Amino acid sequence: ALHFPLALAAIVAFIAPYIYEQPNHHCPFCLLQAEHGYAGWVLYLPLFLGTAAGIGVGLAAGVRAESLNRAAPRVATGLAKLAVAALGVFGLAVLFYIKRSNLVM
Repeated sequence: ALHFPLALAAIVAFIAPYIYEQPNHHCPFCLLQAEHGYAGWVLYLPLFLGTAAGIGVGLAAGVRAESLNRAAPRVATGLAKLAVAALGVFGLAVLFYIKRSNLVM
């Protein structure tokens, strides 16, 4: 779960200026607005989903109830795949926004 605060800090410090195309604008909330193409939703939703799924993997792996012996590993596997996919979408979105930006730093 360490990736979550690091990703949020990276959005504010490094990624947001590329989306705003201004080196001095770092607001993480303006990314959610229409004038910036709702980029915050594209970044935050997969980040939050991937983080929640990753935490769910850890919780499912810690289940020791006899009745969940068969279901917990399947749930953990599905959540792990979801976490990897969601964080991959986050990474691709970051690359897309940096690549399409006209900001040169």
